[in-house]
Amino acid sequence: MRAVAGWLSCLLALTEVVWCGEGTTGQATAAPPAAIEGRITVVLSVKRTRETHPVRNLTVYLFKLEASRPLQELQRKCRGALAQPRLDAIGAYNTCQKCLVEAVELVPRLSSAATARTDHEGFYRFDNVPPARRYQVVAVRTEEEEHIVIVGLTPRLRPGQRVILDLSENEPWTDAIPGKD
Repeated sequence: MRAVAGWLSCLLALTEVVWCGEGTTGQATAAPPAAIEGRITVVLSVKRTRETHPVRNLTVYLFKLEASRPLQELQRKCRGALAQPRLDAIGAYNTCQKCLVEAVELVPRLSSAATARTDHEGFYRFDNVPPARRYQVVAVRTEEEEHIVIVGLTPRLRPGQRVILDLSENEPWTDAIPGKD
């Protein structure tokens, strides 16, 4: 009978480790953090030659998807305006331009998980990012009265994963939306 009780006790301890991720001491085992890094560039045409330039000294925001919902709504509103065949081109442009201005003003006020700044070559990096979720990486700026929003979307991060997310100022800011068709 003691042997059976011993085996049952051992089995319960192993079940606790497998199912709960905890040892018999009750301390949770922490999943190793993930990292997100990349480069932000802009492609320019100079004398019929395409040149890629880094976007320097730009603040980059890391958002949990739930925190960036207001930005996602602006992205969807712009996409919706462009997708409506009955809406004239000027109306769609005006709607998207308004959303773009709102996004540039909104992003710095949202609750970000982290911020980084691009270096001289346009590289940014977020370390110690909690895994098991997706993130939106966003940068905004105004240059010569032109509003620019640069957005990227990560996959669901795995523990210890390193994601490289290169972004371009030339890509439509409405493309990186969770659940986009």
